Amino acid sequence: MLRNIFNDQIAEEQKEEEIDIPRHDVFDKQGIDWANHDDLPSDTKRNVSAIPHGVDIVAQLNDGNELMDILDTYFQKISEEQDVGPSSDQPHPLHTWIPSWAKDSRKVTLGFFASGTYHGLPDESGDVDMDKKYHLQMYDDIESGTQGIANLASKSTVVIERRSKEHTTRNHNKPHWKSSTDGEMMEGSEVKLQGSYIMGWEDAITRIREIFTVAFGEEFAQSHLGDRNINEKTIHNSGPEVHKRFDADFLTRAVETLRDSADLIVSGDDRGSGREAGMWTEGQYSVYKFESDYFEALGLRSPPDSQGAKLVEEVEVKVYMFQNAEDLPEDHPLAQPKIEAKARGKFYWKDWKAVEDYLTQIVNTHCYHAGIEDSHLVEDDWFKPDDREKVDWELPRGRWAQLKRYWRSAQVRRAVEQRLFESNTDSYFLIVLGVLDRGGYVTLSRLSDYTGLTKSGVSRAIRKLVSDNILTRENHGKTFVKFAPGPAKKKVSQWIKKIGSTQRELEQKRKEIRDKNIESREQRAPDDTTDSTETTRQTEPKQSRPTDSTETTRQTEPKQSGQPSPWIRPLSKLPVTMTDVVDDYTAGVLADDDIYLNTRVHKAYRYR
Repeated sequence: MLRNIFNDQIAEEQKEEEIDIPRHDVFDKQGIDWANHDDLPSDTKRNVSAIPHGVDIVAQLNDGNELMDILDTYFQKISEEQDVGPSSDQPHPLHTWIPSWAKDSRKVTLGFFASGTYHGLPDESGDVDMDKKYHLQMYDDIESGTQGIANLASKSTVVIERRSKEHTTRNHNKPHWKSSTDGEMMEGSEVKLQGSYIMGWEDAITRIREIFTVAFGEEFAQSHLGDRNINEKTIHNSGPEVHKRFDADFLTRAVETLRDSADLIVSGDDRGSGREAGMWTEGQYSVYKFESDYFEALGLRSPPDSQGAKLVEEVEVKVYMFQNAEDLPEDHPLAQPKIEAKARGKFYWKDWKAVEDYLTQIVNTHCYHAGIEDSHLVEDDWFKPDDREKVDWELPRGRWAQLKRYWRSAQVRRAVEQRLFESNTDSYFLIVLGVLDRGGYVTLSRLSDYTGLTKSGVSRAIRKLVSDNILTRENHGKTFVKFAPGPAKKKVSQWIKKIGSTQRELEQKRKEIRDKNIESREQRAPDDTTDSTETTRQTEPKQSRPTDSTETTRQTEPKQSGQPSPWIRPLSKLPVTMTDVVDDYTAGVLADDDIYLNTRVHKAYRYR
């Protein structure tokens, strides 16, 4: 027994207060509604600020769409000269230059092309003549079209569109454009900068003017993009991001922290929603991310808008790094990962600081729980921790803090140690070892093969481990098992190391226990459908039940699909609960033919 190995290493217990178990399927043991509580408990921290990353910045001009009319004429002229209109695959080259905001000195070529929109002006017959939008894009190799787009860290592309009250979609609906701060739909050419590392509106308009100067000359840029021509009420950004780059040694911790946050959000209550994406690739980057509209479940409450509602409805948080990072030198910035928060939605100029501070709080909170300190941050061309301003931010003392306190408790440590190492069975320990070995998200079938237990036995053991806050289950067509949110995996791993066994010794011990479990299963009577997780315990021989000739005859009859087997005992007399039946059915131990549901309802309940 593993308990014989472990008992010698149990430290003297420390007395401490009783604490509530912060179950992952319970919203909040402290009784605080994190969505509505006005005075959220928090601790003030001070850390390096995150840096803005990708964003779209938009403004309309007070020009009655004059800029668009000029670009229409310019596009038509190029099309006539070249017999084809410039497109994303065949952009029209303008000039080559070194962008002033870039951190390197390489030259890029500015290209011009048009693409379609989803809106336009209806003609007399009611058909909608779809409008164009124009792009000013930077290229390393313009002859290669989209394949030759400049791979600058501080990329910047300008897109110009027409904005008119008469425009409709093909189905004659009004386009979903951002109105001005007055709530009005404004007319005029819209200029959008799609870029990275843009430090506010002044930085954005400076880049836009430089791109227009390169494309059409300084006089043209000043004429159309002067301060008076810009409608300040329409300035807004879309999808702002902030991030920090950190040491790759903390990559696993960072990903696990994001997974824990996703678990804590969805296991709180039913007010939130979101999506999760595992390890996947986006261009040249490997990513884990999740997004949700309910970060309040973590105590991370959005700042209010002018009406008192949530300013930021949904946030995406991700950890990512260059897919081929291991092929790069250790001191190369792309060899180190980033943690990033992105706000979904569009935000007026006046709200940018509040949104950026909120995203920084989210990034800092996850860095804190992943153990990423300022000294673990990594410098690149844009993010320079030593030069960044340190900011005060609020760390919520919510469910995350409660979980950490829970796992620091000697009371909890002893309860988990007793379950894993001092039970009369090694099944609990073996299942946890299997989840550790397989990296989480393990099916019952794989755990059954790993431990030698039946799926039903695995399922029953998992219910105990779920109640201990060690594991949790998710159903995605199959039942998957993983560690519960919070420090469960880290703490259990530490405690397993205390037994003093090497990985090889643990594997040998696992095989011995597995073989014993399989042998125990094979020795059971064929008609014994029950299972126990405590396979090493001595069990009393079953007492045979008297049968009559009628029942014996019934047992030889084949079962009919959808009908109860005549010799099945009522559920209330079996040593299982309805939860056992559901788990066994999900695990594949029971089939449809094994279950009969009596849907008759007593008349006293029919109208309730």
